[in-house]
Amino acid sequence: MNKYYEVKATHEGTSEVLYGSFDRTDCTYEVEAERDSWKSQGYKGIKIVARAVNEEPDPEVYNTIMNDIIEQRGGHYCHALEVESLSELESTLEAIYDDFARTYSHYEIAAFMSTLAIYALNDENENDIYAFSMAEFLAESLELNTY
Repeated sequence: MNKYYEVKATHEGTSEVLYGSFDRTDCTYEVEAERDSWKSQGYKGIKIVARAVNEEPDPEVYNTIMNDIIEQRGGHYCHALEVESLSELESTLEAIYDDFARTYSHYEIAAFMSTLAIYALNDENENDIYAFSMAEFLAESLELNTY
């Protein structure tokens, strides 16, 4: 189960969801940005509530690790790996997993790794590198599922 946050309010006696996100910070930002507008439209009792859902957050949108890195580096980050060979790629991914496993969940690591852009630096190995399946590697080598 995952927490999903919703911005709710009452309009003309009816409860409505104005915004939703798996990230509470997104909801807080939306309330700060839209509160005056919503109030002028007649919404009352604007609040953020959480509910449990079975769905997983979309890793393209909710990439906790990448967002943390971008914040730590003041927006300067390129979400890509450049490697010479398939073995270098696999060992780099294993090292990334080991580094993040102390701080982040398996799901967060899988979301981060599954969205990496991968570039071959060696023309001789580019077919193997570009044929690489991140989903298979995560499932088989690291026993992680991307979804």
